[in-house]
Amino acid sequence: MIRLMEEWRRYDGARPLGAIKSTVLAVLYLVIAALFAAIGGMYIASLLGNTKFFMEFAIFRGVKLTFVLPIVLVIIAYLQRFPLWKGRMINSKEEAKKFVVEFLTMDVKFYVFFVMAALGGVAWVFVGRSGHTAGVPVPGFELMLRRFLENTLYARPREKEFIIGHPALMLATFAFLRKWPTVIHFLLTIAGVIGIASMVETFCHIRTPVFMSIMRGYDGLLIGALLGLLLIIAVRFMMYVTQWFQAREVDHE
Repeated sequence: MIRLMEEWRRYDGARPLGAIKSTVLAVLYLVIAALFAAIGGMYIASLLGNTKFFMEFAIFRGVKLTFVLPIVLVIIAYLQRFPLWKGRMINSKEEAKKFVVEFLTMDVKFYVFFVMAALGGVAWVFVGRSGHTAGVPVPGFELMLRRFLENTLYARPREKEFIIGHPALMLATFAFLRKWPTVIHFLLTIAGVIGIASMVETFCHIRTPVFMSIMRGYDGLLIGALLGLLLIIAVRFMMYVTQWFQAREVDHE
């Protein structure tokens, strides 16, 4: 993700790229990020191939943390590279201290509590659905979707990859290249982390063959890229419709 953010910064000072070129780069960067995740995942799978993990003499106990820590680290890396906080970057100790003071002493509107409650609910579902312990129950329609994917594809991909992560990461690249507001790009980047981190976590199932994990990531990448293209087309269509109505209002005035 840091390498991807550095690639985004190459276009920081340029004018907005064309929609077609931005879409092609969105697909390209998603594929490259997925390949990096697959390489890291296979490295982890080789480490977990030790007998002591198979016999459960050694147990990894940081499953929940692996779902949260990538998001936290990417947030820190993002603030160091993009002017999200009051138009400036936080890439020094002085800026970090100033950010903490300003963040803890800023005025908060009442609607922020509703936003934080919604984000807390999303985090609860995201973390609660991780691992193999009892947590957030899976709704019936999702069970039907899983059964359909298992019967259709070689390996069922994870929903948070092809429904949330990969389309969001494609739209994040598109948003940056088209010069959308920074806060929108930030939120899409954070959502995109979910898909990349999930691909790595797929290889952490020590009793699942590595080839099965590769095919699971491939299927998720393929479907996620298709949904990402549809999402970009849908967003562009809504923007065109909005601009058309705005132009009509100006003509009537």
